[in-house]
Amino acid sequence: MAVKLLDKSEWTKDGRKWIFYDYVKNLDGTRRKYKSKKFFTKTEALNAEREFLTLNTERADNNRNMTFKDLYTLFYAYKEDKVKFTTLKTYRDRQKFFKNLENIKLKDFNIEHFEKWKKEINTYGY
Repeated sequence: MAVKLLDKSEWTKDGRKWIFYDYVKNLDGTRRKYKSKKFFTKTEALNAEREFLTLNTERADNNRNMTFKDLYTLFYAYKEDKVKFTTLKTYRDRQKFFKNLENIKLKDFNIEHFEKWKKEINTYGY
């Protein structure tokens, strides 16, 4: 993480000229650069950076301990107001296929779990 004074050409009209940036990991493990909004003073940028680090660390810890069922529940809740009712019904009907994966934490999920699940799905004729 770093706090940076922007070039004069990047300053806003009201005098905001400080930012902080960091690299954060996505759920798929890739890194991306996060660039904050602009701040008036270096102190404001440092405080925002500290708050960002705290929240980002907590969020990362929660994601590591999430089970597959928790992830699917969050996905379903996110999609509720974005897709048609029939699509939601399809998502709800698919839950029966994930019974054996429900209690596996995402950090522990590996190819063996996937292969076992795939064999079980084939018994349904898929």
